[in-house]
Amino acid sequence: MTRALELARSSLGKVSPNPSVGAVLVKDGRIVGEGVTQHPGGPHAEVMAINSAGDLAAGATLYVSLEPCAHYGKTPPCVEALIAAGIHSAFVATIDPDPRTNGKGIEFLKSEGIDVKIGDGSEEAEEIIESFTKFTMTQQPFFSAKFAMSLDGKIATRTGSSKWITSEESRKRSHVIRSQSDVIMIGVGTAIADNPLLTARTSKNLDSKQPLRLIVDTFGRLPTNSRMLKQAGRTIVASSEINSSTKRSLQNQGADVFEFPRVNEGVDLYAVANFLAAEGFTSVLAEGGSSLLGSLFNCKMVDKVYAFIAPLVIGGSGAKSPVGGLGPKDLSEATTMTKLEYETIGNDFLVTGYIKK
Repeated sequence: MTRALELARSSLGKVSPNPSVGAVLVKDGRIVGEGVTQHPGGPHAEVMAINSAGDLAAGATLYVSLEPCAHYGKTPPCVEALIAAGIHSAFVATIDPDPRTNGKGIEFLKSEGIDVKIGDGSEEAEEIIESFTKFTMTQQPFFSAKFAMSLDGKIATRTGSSKWITSEESRKRSHVIRSQSDVIMIGVGTAIADNPLLTARTSKNLDSKQPLRLIVDTFGRLPTNSRMLKQAGRTIVASSEINSSTKRSLQNQGADVFEFPRVNEGVDLYAVANFLAAEGFTSVLAEGGSSLLGSLFNCKMVDKVYAFIAPLVIGGSGAKSPVGGLGPKDLSEATTMTKLEYETIGNDFLVTGYIKK
């Protein structure tokens, strides 16, 4: 099952709106086939594992990170392929939250005489499909907020200097988190100040599948010579009041520009979320700046937080914190987190947790 979970994690951010699934077939104590979910419309992990094993699939034991599907979609049900392949038994990490399956795959396999055990690796398996689960249940993307700050909660000095607060090891981990996301979201202020590439680079080269870059830009201020516009992958500018000439200029540089309703001082983020869901994006990684993160927290749209904390004290009343906006009036209204995990990365700490709903 450990290998099945590794395979599932390897395709995060690459197969949405499908869940990322890993499958392994074992026979006579050795792996004879393995597979991961392919792009929508392509084979699921179980079918890839069967194809990998060939005739050796007969009599094998299946280890799979998610319950095999039992419905017809863009592909036939995986349970039928497993029966046809002649598997002997199955270990399933967790049940599929999709109502079209949700236990029906297990029932079908058992009805065909296959011994099925459930639950091994369930915690990690459920974390791997957390964006798929939310998308399935609410038709909304899963939003994560990521930021790097000093021990005293600053993301830059009073002059805006911020490169680099955290270590190279932390920045490498950030690229892994990016690579596992469908969308990287930033505000236009960050885009102008940092002029980032906004790509996922988990090795010396660009990853072959790049997340969508989404710039929240109410008035169309993104410079047409921004470095991100020259990178592989798609860039969307979400605006509310952009003049036609600026819109054409950004489009000429390869950006897709979409206009959304304006709410208070900015773009309607709920409308943006609905748009992303309609496009099939299930996970969004919001990286700032503080105004955007403040708006997302105020709208209660954040599901998960990645907080990188460096052993620095910056100080200064004019230095920004990661989450801006008005904030709550009373401490009892502050956002609280649960399921916290702490990790040392280089000289930094990474705190990961979920927003208590």
